[in-house]
Amino acid sequence: MDVLPSFYGLGYLDPCRDIAICYPIPLNFVVRGYTNAYMYIRHAVQPNRFERELSLAYHRGWVEAHADVEIKISVAVKNAEADTTQKLMRNLMKQIRRCSN
Repeated sequence: MDVLPSFYGLGYLDPCRDIAICYPIPLNFVVRGYTNAYMYIRHAVQPNRFERELSLAYHRGWVEAHADVEIKISVAVKNAEADTTQKLMRNLMKQIRRCSN
């Protein structure tokens, strides 16, 4: 294991080779920025298989969850409408009975 001089900083990590690439301190920020931008653009334009599958699984779960919520909401709305209709009919019948007496 080599010891780095104090004026060296981390440029980026290379996970494929499991190493850290270091540069002198002002240059390491430039290299890190360039590497981060490159990786962001590369993965945004052409995601790998794992990222595509993860995105599809996330989307599938999101759609299923919203479909389930929409069904529950529609059932709740129908129940509430039925309850409201029944209450209105009861009140109307009470008023009719009062008027007829």
